[in-house]
Amino acid sequence: MIKNQNIIMKRKVFVVLSFLFVLPTALFSWGTHYLIMDQILEHPSMRFISGEVESESLDSFIKKEKNSLKVLFDEFAAWEESRGSKRFKKVEFHPEVIEFLKAARLNPTTRFLEVERILPGSKSMIGNVSVSSITPYLLDHPELPARFQSTIGKKVKLKNILYTFIDEPDWGMDHDLWNFQEYGYGKQPYGKAEGEGSKAPFHMQFQNENWILSLFAPEVVKGGMILDRIELFSRLSKLAGKTGHDYWKYRFAAWTCHYIQDIGQPYHSKAVPDADFSYYARYIFSSKETKKDMKAKTTQLVTNRHFLYEDFISYNLIDFYKNHTAQNLTEFLVQNSKGFPSFSSNEDLMRFVGKEASIHAFQINKSIIDTFGEKHTMKPEYDLEKELGTKMKEIIPTLNSEKRNLLLKEAGRDFSLTGSATREMLHLLLEDSNHKN
Repeated sequence: MIKNQNIIMKRKVFVVLSFLFVLPTALFSWGTHYLIMDQILEHPSMRFISGEVESESLDSFIKKEKNSLKVLFDEFAAWEESRGSKRFKKVEFHPEVIEFLKAARLNPTTRFLEVERILPGSKSMIGNVSVSSITPYLLDHPELPARFQSTIGKKVKLKNILYTFIDEPDWGMDHDLWNFQEYGYGKQPYGKAEGEGSKAPFHMQFQNENWILSLFAPEVVKGGMILDRIELFSRLSKLAGKTGHDYWKYRFAAWTCHYIQDIGQPYHSKAVPDADFSYYARYIFSSKETKKDMKAKTTQLVTNRHFLYEDFISYNLIDFYKNHTAQNLTEFLVQNSKGFPSFSSNEDLMRFVGKEASIHAFQINKSIIDTFGEKHTMKPEYDLEKELGTKMKEIIPTLNSEKRNLLLKEAGRDFSLTGSATREMLHLLLEDSNHKN
């Protein structure tokens, strides 16, 4: 009887705590993954990534490697089963693009065009492929340009493949998957059911939360699926390399690195950076109306700070490319993160990066509050998402220079971690020799 009561209590608390995790409708860990990757590749250890390869369609790769892809998906299913995954159902592979996407449990409406992204500040910013033909989730405006050119029938530099497609997992493949019952993802652990927030469990992983969440809401802590994506795409990258499809070897590698970069962003590794034991306890024992109010305010505050951080990073990076400003942030991307070890498994790398990012979450959150002030960070009635990508140009000149520099320094810690993690992943995927990150 007591055991049953405890189970019921845990379920009630799980439901209560789950309501805390209604995440931002727009969800990008680093709003400019492609610029981050471009700078990360400037590290001396990345010199082996040189040369160019022929662009290749996904359809071509799938049809040429239909037999080896079937083996790959069978082996991936065995891996999921061996770890006791509760969020997996095997979908049989067939040699067509849409069937490949279903076997990979991705959104089958996603388009995978052969394109190359044009970097800000390039001599010509005129692309010949509209961003709307690539994805509905990426906008092109002056502050955050998104310009592309076709690579069909052309050779592409390996570096360009990596920085172009590092953002691709944000372009639709992980969106709106919860209605595909045949994929076996189960009940969504956090985020919104549709739109940007629907991809949250594939891009955020709260593996280092307060013990209250671990005890009463294990799905919030264990519901993230970043490792599933990293494992599948790393296997695809290695297969493409072994079978002579270097274009897809590097494109799949870029996808893999996206998720490692995601978990290196503190707001993707810690749900509520400044929440402590007393916060969760107060929430659990509050009235229904108080819970509703706490949830709404907390969600909006975290959302605003999250967006401020990403927009701050994006603005500074794009300004560096356009105006050749001082290497304030970019220099951190080629610095080795202090004490960063080598890894032999995807899971160990992911867990280490997530832990380091979550440890830094409280400090980066505090620095954002100090830098941007009460209006933008402490008032839940303020909704930064409505001004996403456009407000930072107005805010930056008003910031206290000392506080801004301190935030840049704190961001540098995240960048150093992200840079080292990305290079470690690239070495694991693309090079077998001994290395240092």
